[in-house]
Amino acid sequence: MDFLFFDIECATCAGGGKLCEFGYVLTDGDFNKKEVGDFLINPECVFDNYVINNMLHHKLGDYKSSPRFPAFYDKIKALLTAKNTVIVGHTVKGDAEHIGDDCMRYDLPFFDLSYVDIAELYKIISQKKDSTGLTKMCEELGVVPSKNAHSAVCDAEMTMLALKAIVLKTGLSFSELCESRPSAVQSTVGYEEIVRRKKTEEAFRAEQAAKGVRLTGKKDYANIVYYAANVSSDGKRIKAVKGKRIALSGLFETAHYTETLNLIRLLKRGGARFTPSVKNCNIFMSYSAFLDNGDSVYCKKAEEARALIAKGRHIEIISFEKLLEILGATDKDLLKPVNFTFQ
Repeated sequence: MDFLFFDIECATCAGGGKLCEFGYVLTDGDFNKKEVGDFLINPECVFDNYVINNMLHHKLGDYKSSPRFPAFYDKIKALLTAKNTVIVGHTVKGDAEHIGDDCMRYDLPFFDLSYVDIAELYKIISQKKDSTGLTKMCEELGVVPSKNAHSAVCDAEMTMLALKAIVLKTGLSFSELCESRPSAVQSTVGYEEIVRRKKTEEAFRAEQAAKGVRLTGKKDYANIVYYAANVSSDGKRIKAVKGKRIALSGLFETAHYTETLNLIRLLKRGGARFTPSVKNCNIFMSYSAFLDNGDSVYCKKAEEARALIAKGRHIEIISFEKLLEILGATDKDLLKPVNFTFQ
């Protein structure tokens, strides 16, 4: 049995992850290195400023002069689907989905991926409910973190060293670790269907823009969050929402900027708090949207809410129509001009 430790870096995750690095370390079952690789990828997009300032260990020109993702596709697929090889990473689900995002972008077929998440294995030692970051995990395990943390190949090597340390510290074999923490063994299966549904979100934005609908941009969303923190809370409290943290469907927020502001105002008056994070909500407002051809549109926030519920989180899902009924409001109430001074 071999181990394949891998990590990726993205130039941006806006509209789906866009890979700029794929790094890996292939070892035998005793953690002896057999192969090391570091692919620099031209993401064909604008890099996020945060990524530029905090994540990159190569010059921008090195990425831009590198081959695009399709040039590495066959090798990446072969590495991640090799027989008798266990794939290991840190919080791997996001990495797997970002690879799927690039497959979607370049019309390449994604592949089912089974893997072990070291962040879950480490909980055997840490006894923490939340995941520990890779650098912090290495420090706690006595592994010297790489000075190039967030370089994909360096993070892949730190993952390998961390797993080796966990095996030594617990005295358990890798198989026994996985048996002790079944949640560490995960998979991304049927991602083609997820990819297909994600494409409906892109198509929805394009259709709405073509119809002249104002789409909510980054600055608009910053205004939404600022408005939620500062709009008046004067009003009659409503028992069903009082004290609740409420997150809204991303589809609603995307194509209903003014309506979102007014809905937040009504929620605040009713004693509720708007939260942009599904992880922090007690109530999630679902919203159905359809393409012109009748296909339903994928909503990332709705998927996140359902995933959290499946893990045992108590989140009540309420439809847009039901929330309006609870607030005693109508569609027309959400179209009122918003008189507010933004930053």
